[in-house]
Amino acid sequence: MITAGIIDPRQFSLDEIRLQVATFLNIPLQQIDRVECWQHQIWVKLVES
Repeated sequence: MITAGIIDPRQFSLDEIRLQVATFLNIPLQQIDRVECWQHQIWVKLVES
């Protein structure tokens, strides 16, 4: 998502990135436990259900 230009972590706060990831993955925002932005990746940990 970073390399493709869908999300640029330099332009958004972490909360906005979480919202964009949830929208992109078509999941509820509450299902995302943690997000980390690395140089070329966004790491997403989902809440176990």
